[in-house]
Amino acid sequence: MLFIYTISGIFCARLFSPESFPENGQDLIDDILESIEAIESYVSDIDNFEDFASDRKTYSATIREYIIIG
Repeated sequence: MLFIYTISGIFCARLFSPESFPENGQDLIDDILESIEAIESYVSDIDNFEDFASDRKTYSATIREYIIIG
């Protein structure tokens, strides 16, 4: 099953097998929203991409949240 959604106007998609699709679609949306909030908190005080890319912990945490989002 393909689940397509937008985040701030950006189209995203997640592919699920029928067995792995959440029973409650709201749980998936809640996970996505939590990841968005986490990303915003991670990067709120970073002024430019170079600072972001050079901070391995912030970079890794942000990438992990994007993986959760799909």
